[in-house]
Amino acid sequence: MAVSRTDVLRIAELARLRLSQDEVSRLTGELNDILGHVAALGEVDVGNVPAMGLAAEWEAPVREDVPGADSLAIPIEKIAPEMIEGFYTVPRLAALGGAGDDSPASAADDGGVT
Repeated sequence: MAVSRTDVLRIAELARLRLSQDEVSRLTGELNDILGHVAALGEVDVGNVPAMGLAAEWEAPVREDVPGADSLAIPIEKIAPEMIEGFYTVPRLAALGGAGDDSPASAADDGGVT
């Protein structure tokens, strides 16, 4: 299968590209070179080549499809040093005008809202 100038012009039209005559000629040649390379790859006999890696042998584990949130591997309370009413509290950033104390307690003093 060869690519003609008409094919390149149609592709350029579909892609809304303006090509000069030099570009059309260059792209026609480049696309034909690519197709020639792909055709050469298709002629290679790979029938006796063993599969590489485990991709051909390994089946991905399948979990039961159950609606709802996935359970966490660790309890939520261990993710952050302190929580207030189910929300994580974190130290206020000094760059945002914090009082300079970056402990979790100082963030909780203003309701933990940063």
